[in-house]
Amino acid sequence: NNQAAKTGIYKYADYCPSGLKAGWLGQSESNELQWRDVYSHKGGKYELTIACISGENRTMAVDVNGQRVQTISVSSGSWNTVAKKTVSIQLKKGRNTIRLSNATGWMPDIDYIDVRPVFQEPASMTARIPPLRAKVMGSVVVLSTFWMRRM
Repeated sequence: NNQAAKTGIYKYADYCPSGLKAGWLGQSESNELQWRDVYSHKGGKYELTIACISGENRTMAVDVNGQRVQTISVSSGSWNTVAKKTVSIQLKKGRNTIRLSNATGWMPDIDYIDVRPVFQEPASMTARIPPLRAKVMGSVVVLSTFWMRRM
């Protein structure tokens, strides 16, 4: 079984907005989640929101391009409730890799990540559309932001 082998799995979960979750993660460096080819047109500051499930307090490391950004603790209160944790990250121009891991303990189950640019809005711009979402089941994510100009 995957718990004894310490290997993650994808599982259907109707309480998750994406409909799937990745579970049984952690306990080794190789039993982790990575999103490769997270593309940023200009690079800069982003907010990374992680939707996760855990009936107990669990930790995970957040790495971007091989650099540790933060280690966070998460508990959603039950094993069928999704909680969100947001971390500030810096993406470089071009392709980036986001990695969630825990080498020594179990991680929370992961529903999805959401990556949004942090803008200092120019006076001539009013809104960005749409929000960006990277789901666990995808391996390639292209980030793009559209702006509406004031008329």
